[in-house]
Amino acid sequence: MSPQKKMKKRKELNALIGLSDSRRKSKQSGGHRLLRTGTDTGSGTESETESGAEERGFGGGRGLLGTSSVQCCSLCYPLCVFVVLAACVMACAGLIWMQIALKEDLDSMKEKIHITQPLDSAVNHLKTNIKSSSDLILPAP
Repeated sequence: MSPQKKMKKRKELNALIGLSDSRRKSKQSGGHRLLRTGTDTGSGTESETESGAEERGFGGGRGLLGTSSVQCCSLCYPLCVFVVLAACVMACAGLIWMQIALKEDLDSMKEKIHITQPLDSAVNHLKTNIKSSSDLILPAP
């Protein structure tokens, strides 16, 4: 591809992503590495190495956080998964326990309602008996 065509494609890409020549600060901070021109990404150049490290963040596993952060993450990840899993199991066990307790309460309430209904019918039966007996014991004239 000729240099004129590359520049034309570059301008088209810049227009698509909203970049202008005045907004570009340097070759290294010219956007995503796939959108850079061929002169920006030479193999093994210093700008590629620096921009690759910037894209990975925190020096690519070296420097401020270093390899100890990678080791910490490899240790913390299974621990966090275990804690979340244990919390889910505990929550499920609690829900099952609550369901069993509520079922027992419901059964006892059904039994109490059933007992109240024989008592209610017995009271109604006694009321009718008292009424009929009072009719039989009329005062003698």
